[in-house]
Amino acid sequence: MKISKNIIFVIIISIITFLISQIMVYFLSKENFLKSPMYILLPLVGFFGMYFFTNHFIEFVKIKKLYFFIIFVLMGLFIYYFILVLYFYQIYVVLNGLSISMALKIDYFGLLLDAAFVEFLFSGAVGIIFAKK
Repeated sequence: MKISKNIIFVIIISIITFLISQIMVYFLSKENFLKSPMYILLPLVGFFGMYFFTNHFIEFVKIKKLYFFIIFVLMGLFIYYFILVLYFYQIYVVLNGLSISMALKIDYFGLLLDAAFVEFLFSGAVGIIFAKK
């Protein structure tokens, strides 16, 4: 059985991306390193999802891969920020009876670095970069 060079290339890039994302988890949130399945599986989902989805999206929308990359990263960060503010405000502030000024004092960037979403964005961005037409 002969394996094509493209399959070997995708497997090697996905392994490298997975290792880099696990190194990111180790340095950004050591307490979740190899403990939570989300931190282990989400980079794989991000890479393969964007690797296989990119060409279909680019053909459908008729934009360049660079624009899709920029849109993916910016929309990913915006959605993360929106969900974090919505979650923090709705769950933490409202249910605990705190003032809205508490929501403004939170370290959003620190929470972003501690979340598994950073690894998903990184792996998805690498998947977009290496997606072939």
